[in-house]
Amino acid sequence: MDGQPKGYSSWVCRQDNRGYFWPLKAIYRVQIDLDNPLTYYSEMLRAYTRPDLTYESDQGSVPVTFQRFLPKDRRLVDFLQHDSGYTHGGLWISKDDNEYAFYRLPKQIVDDLLYESVQVSPYPVNRVVARIIHESVAIGGRNYGQGDLRKR
Repeated sequence: MDGQPKGYSSWVCRQDNRGYFWPLKAIYRVQIDLDNPLTYYSEMLRAYTRPDLTYESDQGSVPVTFQRFLPKDRRLVDFLQHDSGYTHGGLWISKDDNEYAFYRLPKQIVDDLLYESVQVSPYPVNRVVARIIHESVAIGGRNYGQGDLRKR
């Protein structure tokens, strides 16, 4: 497996200026493939989850200095789902991977899903690294649920 998930396409739609001392960060427009959408089964929720059909993502806010140890391209499914959850304040959920409905979720649940998924991804991390990722997004996560589902 090459670490690149199937079920979506993305392209750079803009560069985000993060401040004087930080390099520009690429922001991607993500489009989910309806024929084979990104899907994750969560033991915590005991349900299948999917990101929204289209949204913007930085594909993992891993600082460049840490990408040597934690390459973000190996955990794109985890980061893409997390970014979708943050954008719209929830995810598409199904108990049987058949019919999905959008559910608003507390930020803590979306962060906990990331914690769970990075430990079971094709390139899993141990609990210590998963906890660091979880705490980083919990502390640094802003603009939760600011996206508009009507504008997709």
